[in-house]
Amino acid sequence: MPRCSIRSGECRRRCCQALRSCRDVRYFFQCAISCVQPYLIFPVILLFRPFGEISHEFPDYQFDKNYMDGGTEWNDLTEGSPTTKIAAMGGRIKRVKDNVASKTRFAWPKYDAVNDALNLFDGQYDATGYMSNFHLQDSCKLRAAMCCFVAARVEGGANSNLDNADVCYHDIRDSYKSAHVRRGWEVFPLDETSTACVGFAWGPEGSVSAKYKANALFQTSYVNTYDNLFVKGIPGAPMCACIEQMPVVTTASCINVSVTGAESVSITLGSKTNADGTISPTLDASISAAVTYGNCAGANLKDHYATLSTVEEQKALAKRLVGTCAVPAQKFLNSRYFVTGSKSKTDVAGWTTVVGERSLYAPQIGETEFRKLIEKKVSGKYPLIWRQCESCWNPDHKNIYYKRITDWCPASDMDALDMFMNNWTDKCNNMAAGDFKLYKSLQDAIDDKNAWTFCNYNDSGIGFPRDCGPTVAVTDQWNSYDPRRNYGSAQHHVFRVQKI
Repeated sequence: MPRCSIRSGECRRRCCQALRSCRDVRYFFQCAISCVQPYLIFPVILLFRPFGEISHEFPDYQFDKNYMDGGTEWNDLTEGSPTTKIAAMGGRIKRVKDNVASKTRFAWPKYDAVNDALNLFDGQYDATGYMSNFHLQDSCKLRAAMCCFVAARVEGGANSNLDNADVCYHDIRDSYKSAHVRRGWEVFPLDETSTACVGFAWGPEGSVSAKYKANALFQTSYVNTYDNLFVKGIPGAPMCACIEQMPVVTTASCINVSVTGAESVSITLGSKTNADGTISPTLDASISAAVTYGNCAGANLKDHYATLSTVEEQKALAKRLVGTCAVPAQKFLNSRYFVTGSKSKTDVAGWTTVVGERSLYAPQIGETEFRKLIEKKVSGKYPLIWRQCESCWNPDHKNIYYKRITDWCPASDMDALDMFMNNWTDKCNNMAAGDFKLYKSLQDAIDDKNAWTFCNYNDSGIGFPRDCGPTVAVTDQWNSYDPRRNYGSAQHHVFRVQKI
């Protein structure tokens, strides 16, 4: 039976009578309050140890928030022995870990400072008191949280346990209150700094994992920093947060909390003498149990989560813990209209640039200079004319090589440069008549292989090569410098003439 202590015998009788009827520990505290409330008005000390009192004697929201975002001097130690400094600064963490965490239930992070502070992002007060990283109403819908550390303050080298995950990408909108910018994103396509991700999950309300989720958070965050010297978070992301706010990673190790035996509650009703001599009633209550911490029987966070969640929730978590990065990162880039690939360096040493547009812009040299280049003949052959197009969607049109076969008509009969730029014509320029050939590679042009067989002309304002293609018409691959015809896909292109 919980211990009742207060001067008023009537109150004590009613209190104990009420407590005897409260068999369920979830309602024990409410019973105690309902008993004494008609007689007393007093500040209540919560059953659960406030999370904010773990790192400091009095709740320090700014410290906890900055630490969870990867800041504070705990994450930024640069002088002296890192192990000594952590041990000295984290003495309170050690005391809580050794003397409290194994027998007390912690409360989920809530702070008066949040209640009283105006949210600069939306101009509203948050009456819940939740830290943004662990806001049970705005996020945490999947009932899982995670810390990802990217450094370990170990003398003589990195901690061997640090590298268990690969970071894929992060959408900063998911954690803008930690990044302090509204939006942005980052992708990590190469081998980045070693990263250790560890998390926990909880089941429905009332389950042991739900009641002790704050204990799991303490073990995942502060204990990892104190015991393993894990520090710092992924740039642009919180170090620790509910998983909806964290970067997408390949995997995470797992922490779980177990309770052996039944929980017990103690409540003490008493009084204290104030400085002015008046007496105020007090209430001190606590809930205790035999609490142990494990590694989810060796399972990773994703597999452990499957034992606590629905199929739909598991599908949602699988978008955060993805196994491998390649496909998810590619899809993320595609959703932002980026396509990965490689870009080889173009060898232009043997070519003279004639004119170009947009990203390949080059000023036109004029018809006279263009004629000097294209009418030069060596060993009976004219130089090739090469159009390079970065924006053409058809791969056959990324590079086209024009080989002149017959002699060029005089400038009085054709404007050769304008023909390529704006008005692709068959006047003195007919493939079927044998005036020229087109190829999609330089080697084909040199070897005279795979010459194109289809070409059309004479659409005012449409430049090279209109719908010409290897075998059939291919539309929308033409260029034009005519402002009336600015919708072709060859917006980013350049023309060059072979040096011979």
